[in-house]
Amino acid sequence: MTTSMQQADPFELKALIGVAELISGEGSPLVWSRSAGYTGNQVGIHLDLTPDVPGASVTLTDYVVSDETASEDSVIGVQVLIRSADRVQLRAIQSWVFNLLHGRSRSTLSLITLTWARRSSGTNLGQDRNNRIGRTDNYYIGVARSTPVRT
Repeated sequence: MTTSMQQADPFELKALIGVAELISGEGSPLVWSRSAGYTGNQVGIHLDLTPDVPGASVTLTDYVVSDETASEDSVIGVQVLIRSADRVQLRAIQSWVFNLLHGRSRSTLSLITLTWARRSSGTNLGQDRNNRIGRTDNYYIGVARSTPVRT
């Protein structure tokens, strides 16, 4: 017997999957695979954990920003962590993600209604032990999230 929690992805995971699908769309330098099986030359998108491999990667992580009590308005933070040994590639990925997310409104991400999105902050992180340069940008996405006690 499965419970409702086992039948569907949690809300925040759906939001991350929606962002992964959006930024890996047609013409993208990024690849999204739910099984995370990437070849050596692909820039894979990962959820929550950054792989310890020499190639370039993008990791998406969510965090709570705010939830209204009297409406279904919520804000989810999405951290976009980019790692690459090539500064030009890193900046190209950063620009690609910005161009697709910042200013987006009235969209659907993996069945979630996105009302707005904007970059809220970002910084350089230095190099990791694989000599990849790190960059993180944080995006706030406004979403409609109904619950049994708010509509």
